[in-house]
Amino acid sequence: MQAPAADLTADLVSALGPDQVVVDPDILESYRWDRSAMTVAGRALAMVRARSVDDVVATLRLARAAGRPVVTRGRAAAWLAGRTPSTAASRCRPQP
Repeated sequence: MQAPAADLTADLVSALGPDQVVVDPDILESYRWDRSAMTVAGRALAMVRARSVDDVVATLRLARAAGRPVVTRGRAAAWLAGRTPSTAASRCRPQP
């Protein structure tokens, strides 16, 4: 069973801080596609700007507890071959 989107977003912000969790729809929109342009991208619930392994672990634990999928993203230079977020997915993006 999935937890409400607002609950997971609030939990992510609480665990990681507001500077690491992006929920702005305009920013999220800019991360929907990779270079393949051959996939139908869904909409992410949030994007996590992980800065450490601990951030990734916390994100994955919270998403799992909420019953939400996670789609990882590198620098958008690859072809994901259909691995784009569904409407309910969270996105975790490492920082340079």
